[in-house]
Amino acid sequence: MKSVHPSSPSVQPGRHLEILDEPPHDAQRDAEKTASPAVCTECGAVYSEGHWQWTSAPSHAMQIRCPACRRTAEGRAAAYVTISGQFAQDYTGQVEQMVRDVEHREKSAHPLRRVMAIEPQDGGLDVATTDVRLAHVICDALMDAYDGKLNVDYDEGERVVRVKLLV
Repeated sequence: MKSVHPSSPSVQPGRHLEILDEPPHDAQRDAEKTASPAVCTECGAVYSEGHWQWTSAPSHAMQIRCPACRRTAEGRAAAYVTISGQFAQDYTGQVEQMVRDVEHREKSAHPLRRVMAIEPQDGGLDVATTDVRLAHVICDALMDAYDGKLNVDYDEGERVVRVKLLV
């Protein structure tokens, strides 16, 4: 298991989650190559020209389930963000709203970047995401707004990133 701490030489100032810049191999996305054009039967995202986007689906588009909808249905998150600490405990609603705002912004440009669940935990929140990059952006936004201490663990066997943020 790889672990990154804020004082680690691999985490540079302004680069809170360098380990996530090159996301791990995603078996969920690579399991089947998607034929283009395709449309997700659940969320309506369209796969065209090599990526998922929010656009109108051509009438001949293949009907499939996108990787984000599959992950959500199977309960297999790509990343987990645990947000804890006194600030997170005192301002849970504000922190959750920031997570939702980041998700909304990211999902509008990248349909596969979604929050699967936000669960209250003793002293903060647990956030499950369909995409490692979304976890990265959430943590960067929280670090920029509230500062804090960060710990990133990547379990290569599970292909899951677990981020702990103490704010």
